[in-house]
Amino acid sequence: MKRVKNLKSDGIECHGLLDKEKRLISIDTDTKFMEVTILHEFFHAVFKESALGETDIDSNLEEVIVEQFAKCINETFIIKPRRSK
Repeated sequence: MKRVKNLKSDGIECHGLLDKEKRLISIDTDTKFMEVTILHEFFHAVFKESALGETDIDSNLEEVIVEQFAKCINETFIIKPRRSK
């Protein structure tokens, strides 16, 4: 995971971003939704690496699925990201 100031995707500000090729999740340093954003991007990675990435599910539906999974996990469990050493 990498923290980035003023993170953008195609010129649009975003909280998080998955780079599938580099296997890297980037998170905006100013996001107030750190835990949900990390989970959201993680579920995008799971989606891409699993058979789900081979289905006809469009990007809008994928966004709904990963966002709901992220919110559900965040509301059910206490998430504490490890600090860099």
